Amino acid sequence: MEYWQAIVSLAALAIVGTLLLGWHDGWFRRAEAEPAAHPIHRVRRQSVVDNANYVGIAEVTRFAAMRRRIGYPAANRIMAALAARILADDRFEVGRLGRTGIEFFYRADHIAQAHAMMQDLKRRLEVTVTTTAIDFEPSIVIGCNSIRSGQLRDELFDAAACAVEDAQKLPERIRFAEDGRQRGGVDPSAMMLHNLYRAVRDDSLEMHYMPKLRLADSEIVSAEALCRWTHRDHGTVSPTIFIKLAEETGLIGDLTLWTLDRVIADQQRLRQEGIDLNIDINMSGQLIGDTGFCDLVIARIGASGGRIGIEITETAVIEDAQAALANLGRISQAGVRIAIDDFGVGLSSLAYLRDLPADELKIDQTFIRTLTTSNRDPLLVRSAIDIGHALEMEVTAEGVEDEIALALLKVMRVDHVQGYHISMPLPLDQLVRYLRGKAHLQILGDAAQLRASLSPLTIAATKR
Repeated sequence: MEYWQAIVSLAALAIVGTLLLGWHDGWFRRAEAEPAAHPIHRVRRQSVVDNANYVGIAEVTRFAAMRRRIGYPAANRIMAALAARILADDRFEVGRLGRTGIEFFYRADHIAQAHAMMQDLKRRLEVTVTTTAIDFEPSIVIGCNSIRSGQLRDELFDAAACAVEDAQKLPERIRFAEDGRQRGGVDPSAMMLHNLYRAVRDDSLEMHYMPKLRLADSEIVSAEALCRWTHRDHGTVSPTIFIKLAEETGLIGDLTLWTLDRVIADQQRLRQEGIDLNIDINMSGQLIGDTGFCDLVIARIGASGGRIGIEITETAVIEDAQAALANLGRISQAGVRIAIDDFGVGLSSLAYLRDLPADELKIDQTFIRTLTTSNRDPLLVRSAIDIGHALEMEVTAEGVEDEIALALLKVMRVDHVQGYHISMPLPLDQLVRYLRGKAHLQILGDAAQLRASLSPLTIAATKR
């Protein structure tokens, strides 16, 4: 027994001794100050930070996807190598290292010098980085902001991040933050975001429905759900504005779930009124690649027993096609209809259209509105209809605003039409009255008379 007690005592002393030596050698201090993922992290040149009058962010473009392919250890080594290049100039100090960007401080006597320093830095950073995994050629975007007294560190780098976004659009890929952007006071968009968040939370948004007319039997069998927001102080806010804001700030998921829940409730009310209507909701491209969100949508639609589909824009799944196509495949297998919206304004290929598990192709309104005034657009519309039918999709023409366009589309054998000539987006109560009144039948009657008066040459041109 005494023998084993002595062994345990010696082991305990060895562990304590190792810990003390580790503390003396700085193991714990290094682990706390410098995470293994980013060896260059702590401030080494405090005087540079104290005297700096500029901050900047060097962003490595398209690096998030690269991280997944080469592995996080190799990606972190690349970021550390880029940080070391910044520190090679003793006028700089590195701050935080992110997954795709590096924050830094520096001093310049005037804006021209600051700009020249960024040009030199960009050249140095874009030299090939050699690792055991890959020879990587970085593409760098730089955003900077001048330091003003009283500003917090996060405010400074928020403005630099805005400059990075702006720099993406410039040939030089270098941008200095504009005066007033992220400086002092509350950004109006922040107030709008707060109000939008409250509108979603308090269920104070509105849902309007735009009917789609099926030409084969002259029936309204579906509608597109469109979110509307009327602010108590600013009046009607354009969907283009508040949906873009929701996408930029991460609120788009909450907004989409609010839309889905409202559509489910409204569809149940329509059934009580004896109206059976398919309803499609728009789904942001940001959400298509989110497997968890798509699972939630599938579950809610399935639990409701409703006939609800989703619409995605033609370019929605381009950035992460693999994940998006997989999610869309599961949505389709769950019995949810998928429509490709705004077809014709993106850059999708035939292979892209072939691989999408879509049931419907919606031709963008820009082609339909010029159907009677353009020489080329009728041919493009006719080709889009043929492509959609060849891929076993139904085809909808958006933006039908007059009876001449409606008559021509009928000749072209489009399946559905949608637009102000059929109906503007309507609140639920008005939609019920519209459907019961069957006002669309008069519209079709007028189009039929017009179609009968079209010249044989015009009809032949639309059938080519």
